[in-house]
Amino acid sequence: MEEKTYDAIILDLMMPIKDGFAVLAKKSSTKNPDTPAYVLTTLGEEKCELARELGAKMTFIKSQMSASEFIEAVKKDMGL
Repeated sequence: MEEKTYDAIILDLMMPIKDGFAVLAKKSSTKNPDTPAYVLTTLGEEKCELARELGAKMTFIKSQMSASEFIEAVKKDMGL
């Protein structure tokens, strides 16, 4: 995100090196400050709310939808 621009950013909140919260917190200082970030996680609604406060455009809980439903929701939001 610091070297290239992207159409969308897809994150999990629990990642091994830098978690999704850290990525969202730093996004505004990269080349992608206005790029929509979509979060797919196993964490509950409270953590999803925090992700939205940090700039996630939309959040999704993995147990509530399939991967294809997630992809379709992101495509729809992006107008694709």
